[in-house]
Amino acid sequence: MFIGLVLGAAALMLSALIYRGLSPSKKQDVIPPALAKADWQFSLKLRDDLPLSEAAQAQIIATARSLIGDASLAELTKAGLAIQKLDAYADVRLVKVSARMIAISVTQRHAALCIEADLLRYISTTGEIYGQVPDGQSNSCPGPTLTGVFEHGRRLTAAGDLTMILNAEERALTKEAVELLAEGRARGFSFAKLEVRRYRGFFAQLLPQGTEVALGRAPFAPKLDKLQGILDKLAKRKEQALRVELDYQGKAFIKLKKM
Repeated sequence: MFIGLVLGAAALMLSALIYRGLSPSKKQDVIPPALAKADWQFSLKLRDDLPLSEAAQAQIIATARSLIGDASLAELTKAGLAIQKLDAYADVRLVKVSARMIAISVTQRHAALCIEADLLRYISTTGEIYGQVPDGQSNSCPGPTLTGVFEHGRRLTAAGDLTMILNAEERALTKEAVELLAEGRARGFSFAKLEVRRYRGFFAQLLPQGTEVALGRAPFAPKLDKLQGILDKLAKRKEQALRVELDYQGKAFIKLKKM
């Protein structure tokens, strides 16, 4: 009986010694998950020529830092989507390039003009509709406001890249509006208004004279060249056009201002 008790006690002591040998001997050896995460450094690259404000850059990095722990693919993807939503960026990519460094690549969208939709929104230089103009800041639009594309009450929803989902005709019209604006500027024209009228196409109001010009649908270059010739001839005669209609192929109709 006594021998059995001694053997039992010895077995318990041996188990305790083995457990202590296999277990952490110091409390600080156990690293909390929060402390195990890397102290990430971030590099930001803009994939275009236009600058981004220091405040916007700081916001991008702060958003990434708040969402990235171990820099898993899921976390990098989540952070990219969150950054994209900050300002409807065209594309955002995050890549872990070293043990402590994450590279953030951002492609911005650049507004060509504004459009009257369910809200006052922007049209990008590639013809996409995105974002919204803040209330009371319509003067921040970089060009004229395009009207007449959407039927009254048309509600827009955003795709995954934060651009508005459009039907084929709407997409064609927004791209043509960007083309018209670029072709006009290349020839020295400035537009106060840009409107789409059903069955007629685009109408523009020129600055500073206020002449209304019917231009129909793309292509616009030949029509704008013809418009320039008409205006030059009128200027030589000291006349001004109230309206010029160029949306009928091969013809131009001119209504003069009363001087």
